[in-house]
Amino acid sequence: MDPDILVMGAFGALLGSNYLVFAGQNWHRRLWLFWTVQVLNLLAACFFVLWGAPGFRVQWPIANYLFAAMLIARSLLNGRRLQANYREALEDEAEGREQVRQSIMERLARSDEEGNKD
Repeated sequence: MDPDILVMGAFGALLGSNYLVFAGQNWHRRLWLFWTVQVLNLLAACFFVLWGAPGFRVQWPIANYLFAAMLIARSLLNGRRLQANYREALEDEAEGREQVRQSIMERLARSDEEGNKD
């Protein structure tokens, strides 16, 4: 297989895997896959900056920087999405704690009222 096609095919597969990482409802439970794709993004970006895609080294060297920038941007967007997911989980947890706290306060208030009736 031609190295140009192989490198560009791997680039396309890596971009596709960036979207597939977030597929499904429990994607945040597969963090090993998320971090693997993040590391591959950064390694591929370094590859494009240092060596470049074989078909673009001489004629279009700026394309290699574009490919690297696309991968770095995708990596940053992935990190932002993970951070938003963590923030949402913390808010849900705080909301759950507040509901438990309210129910305990209501029970205590009822028990105080029942204790005062005696």
